[in-house]
Amino acid sequence: MCSKICTNVLSRRLAPFLFAVVLFFFSRNLLKDNLVLYALLKCSPILSLYWFAQTVQFQVFDKTKIVSLKYLNIGLIFSCIGDILLVWPATFLYGIGAFALAHVMYIGYFEMNPRNNALGAVLVVMNLIVFLVVSSTISGILLMAVLIYSHLLIGTVWRSLDQALHCKDKKIWSVCGAVGSLLFCFSDLMIAVTMFLHPIPYSEVLIMSTYYAGQLGIALSTLRY
Repeated sequence: MCSKICTNVLSRRLAPFLFAVVLFFFSRNLLKDNLVLYALLKCSPILSLYWFAQTVQFQVFDKTKIVSLKYLNIGLIFSCIGDILLVWPATFLYGIGAFALAHVMYIGYFEMNPRNNALGAVLVVMNLIVFLVVSSTISGILLMAVLIYSHLLIGTVWRSLDQALHCKDKKIWSVCGAVGSLLFCFSDLMIAVTMFLHPIPYSEVLIMSTYYAGQLGIALSTLRY
């Protein structure tokens, strides 16, 4: 009975997110001529996740956990800003900067302990290999921005994986966070490949669906509290 009630509560809290995602995918092609409305619609699912995370925070009374959740909420706000800035080519670099700050917040949310340094080192090496392949056609400030951003993104993946591997209570939600960060990483990799190497068929659908799923997974990890 309790499980059914919890499921119903969770589904109601996620309903705005699911509605916003469906609305975006059904309306995106109709709004390409109105970039302001397109940008607002694009970030609406993340605003819904911000509301979801806030409802979780209101039920947490441990001060340390509240601070951790605030990191996530700030990260979601920076993600919204990044979503908007990436719509216009002229503000693309600023969008990367906004998402970089989002990942700084996500790293703070997933915390630095327990810490598996070997896992972190493996992820950094993998990131450098992918970066060298993807960045072969770019240079200058964009090259540096992508390098810094990719390391922060991998930092989020590292910390979420560490939490999932070491979590004992409510492990399923920590796993959601790890899967979410990996989907986020995959989404960004597809952006890089499409922009810097060669177009991917149905790239926008693949990029945005994995991005929203990734952010959802990270937001769901708040239920570990």
